[in-house]
Amino acid sequence: MAAALKRFVYTPLQAGEIRLLYPEIVSETEQRWSVKVVSLKDQHGQRTRLEYDALSYTWGDQTDRFPITLNGREIEIGHSLSFMKRLWVYQETAFAKKVRVLLGEHEVDWGVLDRATKSWASAELRFAGVDGRMLRVPNLSANNIFLAREIAQRTALSGLSMNGEDFAEVLQHTMCAYCVDPRDRVNALLRFAQAKLPIEAPLQDMYSCLSRVLFQGLRPSNYQWWEFVRLAASPNKRPGLPSWCPDFHDVAGRAAMPSEIRKVKHQLGEGEEHFCASKRRSRAEWTSDLHNKELVMRGQILDRLETILPGLDDLDIRDALCTVKSVRAFLAWEKLIGSSLISSEGHSKPEGYKLTPGAYWGMMNGGHAENCKSNSGYTSLDDFRQEEHEAWEAIYRLVLSSKYALVEALYSQSIPQLSRHWMGANEIFIHHTGRRIFKTIGGRVGFGPANVEAGDCVCIFSYARTAHILRPTADVERKTYTIIGEAYVHGMMHGEVEELGLEEQDITLV
Repeated sequence: MAAALKRFVYTPLQAGEIRLLYPEIVSETEQRWSVKVVSLKDQHGQRTRLEYDALSYTWGDQTDRFPITLNGREIEIGHSLSFMKRLWVYQETAFAKKVRVLLGEHEVDWGVLDRATKSWASAELRFAGVDGRMLRVPNLSANNIFLAREIAQRTALSGLSMNGEDFAEVLQHTMCAYCVDPRDRVNALLRFAQAKLPIEAPLQDMYSCLSRVLFQGLRPSNYQWWEFVRLAASPNKRPGLPSWCPDFHDVAGRAAMPSEIRKVKHQLGEGEEHFCASKRRSRAEWTSDLHNKELVMRGQILDRLETILPGLDDLDIRDALCTVKSVRAFLAWEKLIGSSLISSEGHSKPEGYKLTPGAYWGMMNGGHAENCKSNSGYTSLDDFRQEEHEAWEAIYRLVLSSKYALVEALYSQSIPQLSRHWMGANEIFIHHTGRRIFKTIGGRVGFGPANVEAGDCVCIFSYARTAHILRPTADVERKTYTIIGEAYVHGMMHGEVEELGLEEQDITLV
């Protein structure tokens, strides 16, 4: 492009005017563009004024820009951004008294667009247009925009502040919405809760204030409370935040939520119950100060971690058990863990706590063996290990035939015993990826986040379905803790903590 070109400057539009962009193809290698201002006209050909309070459209990407020639001048443009993924679109649609969606010469009713988006996004069918090309499926998160508006409008009609459950839903719906500036994100979210912060407030203060608004509106009896506690334990969140404070600025999955320790409802066995580590229903008294950097919860601290066993992450398995090398490494790891934890006699030994084979199999499968039973058919550790020899014979035969034979055989399920054994191994792999198995001073066994350390505490909070791992801070006098994350502790997942006679206490998280 010639360096002598002047910069293109937009001129203000008059009422009822819009700009239209036209291509001017000079050659195969050079394109120029022109922009023309035209007046909108009604069905009678008369000039009209399009009335609106705010016009919503998509800005271009500000980070990747390149020049074009427009009306003989130079202007920088960028790639268009996806409209439905922007956080400010959530704001505009949520609080607007009325939303008009214009499509060409037509106006699409907001309710019709809502129903169409929900139906299309959830349908397994794919549709072709009049030109025969497949129509692009709407962004699955687009439905969240309609849900956020529904909540905001319902709150406005009530004349009250948004309740904790609704605010938590808004936070969840907007978690993956894009917003470049984290300060803008926090202010946008606080707008839903009608809370304000000083413009000059430090970013960390803004985050903790937003979190306190959330937790003060919720109760620990609500599952959303524990969802955000789990999000707060993300090891990759923004530095400088309190351990109990989630990172709401989820850009490119940086603050991906740790996997949940739970039982899947449709896979519960007969008479089997969801985890319910605490039977207590108490809540600590809180200060109303939104700038407080501490979160106080009621709970019982029952044990400390003593030994951390080798984890799957130490094996550097990156292909989810899809190569012979990774399967071999996984099975060697499982035998190492088993030799450390299994007691053939089924009772405690002087060298440390041991599990029965049945209890070990249940723990390795995420706290209950029904998952593995329904997916692979294995009901016990013996079943799993007895079929291992046949599975490896099949693997060795496959290795000789093709580099990708293992993946192909697993995909086609052409060798039943190999597929079963891989499914059994994969169930364990899923539950222990990103986690570490530990032994405690009190002789207990469990697993928790990959960053657990010896000396960490095992705690069961009031209302909690699982145990949690806490780390004592250097503040010995006040006894404060940072939260590390959820944990499974064998024999302590169904209210057994009450049998220990421990007093419940206020636990201060920082």
